[in-house]
Amino acid sequence: MEDEREIIKLFKYIREREENISRYSNKLRETLVQIANLFGLPPKIYVSVKVRDDEPFYEDENAYYFLEISFSELKIASKDKEKGIFNWYFFFEGAEKEMLKELIKSKRLIPFLHKVAETLKEKEDEYKRVSEIAEKMAKAIAIQT
Repeated sequence: MEDEREIIKLFKYIREREENISRYSNKLRETLVQIANLFGLPPKIYVSVKVRDDEPFYEDENAYYFLEISFSELKIASKDKEKGIFNWYFFFEGAEKEMLKELIKSKRLIPFLHKVAETLKEKEDEYKRVSEIAEKMAKAIAIQT
C-alpha cells in the first residue's frame, strides 16, 4: 500500500515537472519568435544582406548551429560536421526546445545583432563612397555636354 502511494506521488511529480518544462519551453519559443518577427519586409526591419554568426551557439553529434539573417529573416543555420557545409535552416517556430534553450544560454544573440549592425554600417559606407564617385562622374559628364 505504501509503495503504491509512493509510485502515485512520483508519477504526479514527474508529470508536473514535464508540464513545467513544456510551459517554459513554449514561453521561450514565443519570445524568440517575437524577436525573429521583428525582421522582414517593411514596415518590419528589412536586412538586405546575408549575415551569419562566426560562432555556433549549439552543437550536437551531427552539426553546429549558427544564427543567420538572410532574405531579411532571422533563422538558425546548421553546418554538417562531417561534410562541413551549411545544409539545413530552421525557423524558431520549428526548432527543438533544447536548441532554443542553448541559444539563450550561449548569449550569442546580442553579439550576432552587433555583427549585423556592423555589417550594415560597412555596407552603408561602401554605398556612400560609390554614390559620391557616381555624383562626381555625373558632374564631369555634365560639364562635357
